[in-house]
Amino acid sequence: MSKMPRILIFGQSFSESSGGGITLTNLFKGWPKDSLASTFIAWENSSFDTNICDNYYVIGSAEHRWMFPLNLMKKPFPDSGPISIKVEPGNHFNPHKPFFRGAISNIINPILRWMGFYHLASNVSLSGPLKTWIRIFNPELLYLQVSTLEGIDFACQLIEFCSVPTVLHMMDDWLSTLGRNFLLLNYWNKRVNRQFLGLLKRIDLCLAISDAMAIEYEKRYGRRFVAFHNPVEIGDITTKDAIASESDILSFRVLYVGRIGTANRQSIISFAKAISGRNSNGKEIKFDLFSKDFNERSLRCIKKLKAVRLNKPVSHDHIPALLSEYDLLLLPLDFTANGIRFSKLSMPSKAAEYMASGTPILVLAPRVTAILRFFIENDCGFTITRCSPSNIRSTMDYIVENKELRKQLSKNAINIAKEKFEAGIVRTRFQDSLVQLLIK
Repeated sequence: MSKMPRILIFGQSFSESSGGGITLTNLFKGWPKDSLASTFIAWENSSFDTNICDNYYVIGSAEHRWMFPLNLMKKPFPDSGPISIKVEPGNHFNPHKPFFRGAISNIINPILRWMGFYHLASNVSLSGPLKTWIRIFNPELLYLQVSTLEGIDFACQLIEFCSVPTVLHMMDDWLSTLGRNFLLLNYWNKRVNRQFLGLLKRIDLCLAISDAMAIEYEKRYGRRFVAFHNPVEIGDITTKDAIASESDILSFRVLYVGRIGTANRQSIISFAKAISGRNSNGKEIKFDLFSKDFNERSLRCIKKLKAVRLNKPVSHDHIPALLSEYDLLLLPLDFTANGIRFSKLSMPSKAAEYMASGTPILVLAPRVTAILRFFIENDCGFTITRCSPSNIRSTMDYIVENKELRKQLSKNAINIAKEKFEAGIVRTRFQDSLVQLLIK
């Protein structure tokens, strides 16, 4: 490969706490550290890791400001500036939230979102210190992950200031969710499309998280997108015989690992309620979840369910071994209108790791989603396309009873993971595509 250029990354830090951060880490692994720099907007519980990149600038109060009168009600953004590497990797920004301001925010935020004005609540602009930090690094390429309208605006500022080739990588179809629940529906739909198209005109290479997204975005926006999903180090995954490792003859253990939010919350709750106290083929079905969202108020309804355990997250390094300890891995997406719009074109970052583990997979998702179509087309997992208690229970009975099918689907999943998501192949292709932007 040619000399690796200096790349400035905006919109996502290297982190194991989000799909975008994990994908970023796996794609840029092996890139020289001194040729990577990342700047991201600090929100509550933002985190970063220094294994791949140790040159960070936090976009905070010097660049990010609430508009009047929200600046009187909302908590201030964290201090901005370069991050001292003396702090521990995985550091979280969790600024103090005064009770009064927190209470006001809980009232006003839903109103602003309904009216659509939440997108105008704050703005981000290049500050003098940030410009100096960028000049010192002297980037040769920009890599962007954007997920908000203000992120689009700031990305355009960065492109103009840096004046270098730029890559955009879309993680999910968040653009389809903006404007859907707002009072001024038509206005916001037009504004979202206008701003995103304005960004695309400045982009040299457009990337998508899945083949389905690449196809849809080319139709929708008239630009070619190339799919790059989260790659996985197959050799680092603890694969197993899906049947021989069933050590507990009295229970059948199901696992979910990852975020719980807009894309999957309702399906996870439905699954937990459906299997709670359920016995299948003489085995008690147990459901364990490991998530940084374990304390979310919306999940209280499942915490007291029988045989359901909601746990704190584990380090990403420990996930491969954890996946191999269970009998089934759950990959859920919501059936709500908003959930479908958000995740229809996505491939969850955990999918490749699930597939490489050797543990059978159950995809609980609408028929229209890319992830469900992928598993059906490649015959590499069980699927549920109707999120009803009876359908979940009957499918679980079928899965528990059919050992040989579990074994066959697991083998198929491992082979597909090697073919499509092997890190050595995907990462080389990704990094080569970035280098080629400078060889035109």
